[in-house]
Amino acid sequence: AVVPATARELIANNAHGTASKEDAADHLHEDGTTPEDRPQTPLERLIAEGPGPFEVPVEPAVFRNVRPGETTAAELEQQWGPPLEIHRQDDLVQYVYELERFPSVSVTLMDGQVVSLLVELQASQPPEELIERLGLGSVRLVRVTDVEGSPLGLAFPERGVLFSFDPRSEEPRVSQVVLETIDPQSFVLRARLEQEHHPTSSLRDVEYALQLDDELAEAHWIRAQLLERLGRYQEAIEAVETAIRLAPKRLRFRLTRARILDRMGQSVQAIAETKATVDLCKDDAPHVKAEALLQLGDLLATGPGRDFKAAIDYHIEAIRLAEPLADDRREEVRTSVRQTAVLAYLATATDVAWGSWRRKEEVAKKWLQRAEDRIDRFFADVPRDRDRFRFALAATALGADVGLRGRWDPAPWIDQVETLGETRLKQADDDVLRQAEIEWDLGLALYDALQVAQLRGQTEDALQLGQSAVDHLESAAPLKRQMPGLAYMLGRLYFRIGAIYAAGGEAHEAATEWFDRAVPLLEEPVPVGAVGDVGRQGETFVSMAVSYWEVGQREESLRLTEQGLHLMQQAVEDGILEPAALAVPYHNLAQMHQQLGQPDKAEAYAQLAAKAENGQDGSQPRSR
Repeated sequence: AVVPATARELIANNAHGTASKEDAADHLHEDGTTPEDRPQTPLERLIAEGPGPFEVPVEPAVFRNVRPGETTAAELEQQWGPPLEIHRQDDLVQYVYELERFPSVSVTLMDGQVVSLLVELQASQPPEELIERLGLGSVRLVRVTDVEGSPLGLAFPERGVLFSFDPRSEEPRVSQVVLETIDPQSFVLRARLEQEHHPTSSLRDVEYALQLDDELAEAHWIRAQLLERLGRYQEAIEAVETAIRLAPKRLRFRLTRARILDRMGQSVQAIAETKATVDLCKDDAPHVKAEALLQLGDLLATGPGRDFKAAIDYHIEAIRLAEPLADDRREEVRTSVRQTAVLAYLATATDVAWGSWRRKEEVAKKWLQRAEDRIDRFFADVPRDRDRFRFALAATALGADVGLRGRWDPAPWIDQVETLGETRLKQADDDVLRQAEIEWDLGLALYDALQVAQLRGQTEDALQLGQSAVDHLESAAPLKRQMPGLAYMLGRLYFRIGAIYAAGGEAHEAATEWFDRAVPLLEEPVPVGAVGDVGRQGETFVSMAVSYWEVGQREESLRLTEQGLHLMQQAVEDGILEPAALAVPYHNLAQMHQQLGQPDKAEAYAQLAAKAENGQDGSQPRSR
């Protein structure tokens, strides 16, 4: 069997046309129901309806019967009496009080209404004690830090509460509490910090923030990334274009737009936009340029031309820019470049394994080792990120092993993928979207492991890995419903498992069960980016037809053989396939018609088979 690219590259290679029909996802349900008949899964509901309401109601906290956004100046004085001091600045008025146990409480009013309170504590307190006393335990807090990542306080977005830490204390202790009207920026901050591991709640945060203020560029950008992860690509494009309109100089927004375009099958535009963004990057933001170079390399490696030579140059340049900043004092820069460097090392290993290089087995392994070294150094104190990148390391190694045609023993990498996959699923904290993403990544890695096992002749292992890959990919498939190439990729997976059964010569019944799932997906038009696969696609139909003939489904067998022959003839005409390859379908059709008692047709196809074996492309009958 011809081994395709890694599962990820198989998708990317076939993602350069119109999106696959929703039939691809529909075929995953074998109980006879349609999507309209069966109840939606939690993942499908999330994709269709969004994240739903907050678990904790959004309302400003109350302090001694005063609530920001509701209490008026008259009501404040009725509750607390006249202030000790009054300060005025423009449209704002500040009342200063001294209350029992609170040496100073500053109340800011605008248009006669309380908008915030700043409460000075008599003595600083541990945040845990104050959270319990104020009933904030059910609110997902968010860390507030300075540019270096040092803690400044804690925010509780649903309550409009902010704890300010005492700068004189070595341990976090609260010296001030701020209560204010609900601030959309606190929701955006929480979404930005949590979007990787808590995407569902982060989407809820940014959508709520945009209800309060639809001019928040960063909120639109984060929303675009989260919608992309949900597979809602058109909405994601609209969101990121709004972000770019509001903040045209934010280059990361443009990188996001390019990536989403690639997801939608518009790789040429995606590459052009990423190149333009690289050119726009200034010397004062090398971490952003490193991200752009990484993305450009990825797009070139998985694009229509699969230009590994150009890709490796960009990936190495990304490493060159990123690594010197790995210990930068700025937390945002540190986080960005560490992730970029690790991903660029992994990408380079893939470039080497799949490209035309000397000693590529040895060189690819060195790039993986470098990636592993960086993972252990950069993420030693962040277990969840360490697990995420070690999973990516193992998955990359399996994909590289496919490119190396199974020269590495895959067992250690398979163990690592499966173990870390389960660990990461537990870490997902019941976030449906995050769980589905991990399922998808695990399925792709096991698909590559299946191919390696098949290359190494490990049939039983290949079948087990294939079933596991199917289970995970089908679970997460609703996320990819709009992704070009989905039907093709799943069809190839189902075919590959069936082909393993058929190769033994005695399991055609089992093979046809898998082929029944593969055929309707593979009969969709071959994606534009897969024109080079037309010949192989034809060979696939011819191969499946043999099993259908063996189990007595002769009409289906003839249909698939002729369909495969037509595709192979097209590939010969296009110069993709040698004419000799046509000998197999011609010979098969000759044998079929002979057994069906149609000697004239059998003889005609036998003659064509003989010509093909001699390198001739004879007349090509196109119907029975």
